[in-house]
Amino acid sequence: MAAGAPEARVVVVPHAVDAVEVQVLPPSACGAVIVYAGLLSTEKGAPLLLEAFGRLTTAGAELVFVGDGPACRAMEMQAQGLSLLLAEMHALAGMM
Repeated sequence: MAAGAPEARVVVVPHAVDAVEVQVLPPSACGAVIVYAGLLSTEKGAPLLLEAFGRLTTAGAELVFVGDGPACRAMEMQAQGLSLLLAEMHALAGMM
């Protein structure tokens, strides 16, 4: 093999999602859904995304965080400080 691995040790794994079984869903009834999946840290910009979402004027928009990290607790307080509505709309979904 080009990378130097013995061909006998190489295993090809097909796509994990069966495209035949995936159904196209209608657009969300709540409007735009923004998903952040990754480390909740200042370096990754997660708190900045939360701040920007707080300024968003699109009615019915939803923000979902999937992950955990050093900024998680501060972001929970940040969401509460931005507005009660934002605190209800965002979700900290936990570790991936």
